[in-house]
Amino acid sequence: MSEKNKTDYNNPKSSLADIILVIAKHLNLIFVLTILAVLFTIIHVNKTYIPEYISTTKMYVFGEGGGRTDLSKLASQFGLSTQGTAGFDISSSSLYPDIVSSRTFGEIMLDKEFYTEKYEKKLPLIAIFTYGDNPVPENIDALKISAANRVSKMVRFSMQMGFFIIEVITDEPQFSKDFADTLIVELDKLQRKFKKQTVNETIDYIDKKITLAKIELESNEELLKYFRERNRNIDNSPSLLLTQERLQRDVEIQKGIFLTLKQQLELAKIEEVQKSSFVQILDYPSLPLRESNPKKLSTYIIGGIVGFFLAIGLSFIIEYFTNRNEMEAAKLRKAKIHALESLKRIFTSKWLRNKNK
Repeated sequence: MSEKNKTDYNNPKSSLADIILVIAKHLNLIFVLTILAVLFTIIHVNKTYIPEYISTTKMYVFGEGGGRTDLSKLASQFGLSTQGTAGFDISSSSLYPDIVSSRTFGEIMLDKEFYTEKYEKKLPLIAIFTYGDNPVPENIDALKISAANRVSKMVRFSMQMGFFIIEVITDEPQFSKDFADTLIVELDKLQRKFKKQTVNETIDYIDKKITLAKIELESNEELLKYFRERNRNIDNSPSLLLTQERLQRDVEIQKGIFLTLKQQLELAKIEEVQKSSFVQILDYPSLPLRESNPKKLSTYIIGGIVGFFLAIGLSFIIEYFTNRNEMEAAKLRKAKIHALESLKRIFTSKWLRNKNK
């Protein structure tokens, strides 16, 4: 073979043939490192992999779209501000993520019991998250506070074609379904509690208004009665007739207000004991049949690609140090000396500063 056909490693210019030659020379190293990278990726994925099972619930939420209930409209007429008057009421789906992420709702769910394949028995959610089937620890209250945030991380919300979608994600299919069932029930209970509190406040407000309206009505009726007793013959007096009409109009107005308030009080009491659910379930929580995050072949392929390019880089580094010339070796030795001197100055100045302090 002539000198022109030999690879000149001292020549800084490299051709495609030089690159292919280096790869071919270190093909065993590249192959071994690529296989090792794939094996490491497979082991890492299998060790850290956590399956996810998603239970999906589709439902229609009453009052969606900013609609107001009759009670909220009534309250707004008499100056009482409620959630309904702000553009949504307590049943609005826009409140669901906030309710589920609240500490109050989290603590409610942590006390509920669920069956898991991991422990093969029913345990409170706080136990599943923390101490398992061991005895209840003394710091259970602190554990509840720290674990409450995990409840909201298991739930996702979305809207699809006007329907509200709730997705519950756990590492077991039956656990996902049971958690979703309990979530809907407890969410409805908590909303009922809020609604009852709001309705009670409205009832108290209407009661006070009725009391004032009754007093005003009786006062106007007494004035009309007194006027008629004092003026029995008023047919020939236009001014007296006008006064009587004004007094009668005041009585009628107060009577209308009083009757309206009484009617709305009955409506509020009916709403207080109303048993209908806030939501209408279209699809109840499903039992997941398979994992939603299967092990991806692409992850293994990416690991192999990364290992392949690392092996190629290592091959070129080995080739460089194997075939470097004396000038490059001298430069590397000089760089090493400069680096050691720089590190020495850095640590010496730091030692002097510490000593002066």
